[in-house]
Amino acid sequence: EQNPTVTFAEPGAHTITLTCNNDFGSSSVTKEHEVQIGSGWSEVDGLLNEPFNNLNAFQTWPSLNYESNSTYWGWNSSVGHNAPGCAKLNASETYYLIQDAFPGNTFSDRDILLTPTLDLSNVSSIQFKFWYAYATRTSVSADITESLRVYSSTDCGKTWLVRKTLSGPELVTAGIASAGYTPTPADWRQVSITLPPTLKTNHVRLKFEYNSGLFSNDIFIYDVNIDGTV
Repeated sequence: EQNPTVTFAEPGAHTITLTCNNDFGSSSVTKEHEVQIGSGWSEVDGLLNEPFNNLNAFQTWPSLNYESNSTYWGWNSSVGHNAPGCAKLNASETYYLIQDAFPGNTFSDRDILLTPTLDLSNVSSIQFKFWYAYATRTSVSADITESLRVYSSTDCGKTWLVRKTLSGPELVTAGIASAGYTPTPADWRQVSITLPPTLKTNHVRLKFEYNSGLFSNDIFIYDVNIDGTV
């Protein structure tokens, strides 16, 4: 078919293969984890409290590595805001990947961390809060081109709306540090986002999207919460 419709029976990440044919032959391309299918049910009802203190908790949060490279969201057991354990993106390696493959280019690498499916239909005055730590590798403000954005979706990820953008010097909590730095207790900063009443429904997802720059460093996220009145 020219425009095929594909359906999936099971939630989770799925591998996609596209095959094109004409009179001269056939060619295929395969991309792993290209489509993330949400569950048909809410995985968290009401308030959310996730400090990422253990690997099992982190693994309930889907992540997407669009470039299928060696920079991705993972779990770190050694650091955190109040206790060891947090989500970590090894974004300091992005610079070397880009420069090795495309010297002189400044395009970015994109990595996603998704919440489980949330039912917020009985929650009012919704506040989304998290702690994060980040250091840049440059002393020039204009060169801090990386960003961390928070999005929300109520239609299973078909459309996303930006709820918060942290970019440039505003993103930095720990000054300048070499690649692969480890945050200290003083490096952590809390972000609080007031979510609109339109998210007072089920099948809500939120996501963190990090877009790298040439001077990216590792970024850490800890203690993600949804507060409100149930």
